[in-house]
Amino acid sequence: MKIYLTILTKSLLFILLFTPLLLIAGQRHKAKNEMIIEGKTDSAYKVDLVIASKLMDLINKFSITRSITIKDGRFSFHIPGLQEPTNTRLIFYYPSGKMFVLENYLVEPGDSVYIQQTKTAAAFFGRSSPSFNCQFQMSQFKMPNRFSANEQADLYKECDTLNKMVDSYYQLKKAVLDGYEGRFSETLYRLLQAEIYYEKRKTNLAIAKSYLSSSRDSIQKSSVISYYTDHYLSDQLDTTNSNLKVYSKFYIEYVVNKSELDCMIRLMESPTTRLSRSDIKNAVYHEIGQQGNSYLKQKIITSFFAKQIVITDSLNKQIEETIKKITDPSLFEILTIIQRRTKGAKAFEFSLPDSKGNIINLTDFRGKVVVLDCWYTGCIACSAMALVLKPIAQKKDSNVVFITISIDKDKKIWLESLKSGKYSSDDEINLYTEGNGDNTEIMRHYMTGGYPLIIVIDRFGKIFAVNPKPDYLVMTLQEKITSLEKSIAEAIKQQ
Repeated sequence: MKIYLTILTKSLLFILLFTPLLLIAGQRHKAKNEMIIEGKTDSAYKVDLVIASKLMDLINKFSITRSITIKDGRFSFHIPGLQEPTNTRLIFYYPSGKMFVLENYLVEPGDSVYIQQTKTAAAFFGRSSPSFNCQFQMSQFKMPNRFSANEQADLYKECDTLNKMVDSYYQLKKAVLDGYEGRFSETLYRLLQAEIYYEKRKTNLAIAKSYLSSSRDSIQKSSVISYYTDHYLSDQLDTTNSNLKVYSKFYIEYVVNKSELDCMIRLMESPTTRLSRSDIKNAVYHEIGQQGNSYLKQKIITSFFAKQIVITDSLNKQIEETIKKITDPSLFEILTIIQRRTKGAKAFEFSLPDSKGNIINLTDFRGKVVVLDCWYTGCIACSAMALVLKPIAQKKDSNVVFITISIDKDKKIWLESLKSGKYSSDDEINLYTEGNGDNTEIMRHYMTGGYPLIIVIDRFGKIFAVNPKPDYLVMTLQEKITSLEKSIAEAIKQQ
């Protein structure tokens, strides 16, 4: 009996001593809107937490990255001051160069989760585990592969078949979400519902846009236009502010896609108009501009500009017009950063070491065209871009210098990748960011996390083109090579 009294006394003492501290900690946690993501991994050596900016559909370009070198297999992120639902991404890096990614997970202020992660899966525990488990389960479904139609295909039927496959895919995701109703906040549940719906609509439109862009046959184009008119033309765009739309990644992408497709079809149907990309971009800008000046509309127009591969003079003028109307500081900053990629803007003058430790400067190559290729080990698109660059670099044109810049954090992995020849060649000057990755000065200047990043710099040290890569869905390797060679030749002639 005495023992039980002693235990009871100690328990009461513990409660009396620590309950006030727990209450204070809880109030502090709530006041700061702190997000906590902790966990354990099997053998990853580093983990990045990427937090999207206010422009949620541009998580790769405008975001905050927190990196942790993992010790004893454990990691912990404490992010204070989260004010609204936000897209996040967790990237686990392995010594082999492989990565495990938890892509585009929506989180809320005050979320707290513990993650048990392996090379192929993840399990979630803690207060916010239901929303993470739900999003992980939805991510396990694979989108049906798109396919290209031959010249004799009935594209109306093919569009219908493919869209039914897409609809079935999103029905599976919706069924998972429905099973979690009531298990996390109503706000997050409704937002995830909206994401599923608008991602589906965005994909439906992308199918029509892809067929219109790839088909050279007027009858096939007419079939696609008929399908689009029958199924999606009646969709009404609404850019009035609402939380679901303001915080939705896919609503913004859907609006931009629909505006582009509407304008493309109008121009195609006009017998007096010769279709060009600049015409479409100009029409989209004016269409979105008619939606008023709400905060949501400002996000949409900023998203439109940020997605442009090359910022031409006309686009830059439109950006300048838009900046005058922007009231949100974050969106204003994004637009000014986009202008750094404008054709004619001064290129960032980097100084980086090569594999032998020699410092290489951009200014060393004044008078030559410089083609920069920024990449990292494990990037599939980066190795594909290397196949485009290698045959051009092998020609050893005295007017052109090819430079690769790796954002690998581990120098040993970078050197092994150079040796493999998978991402670069001996005909290029290969530079390293000294373990700083995305945080190195040149990457911060151009504010991009999407790779490969290709920058063509003219003989005067000014931007000629950024990511002058063609549509990979519809062009052969040789067509891609020819397209980049054309861009380089134009840069050489630049006066």
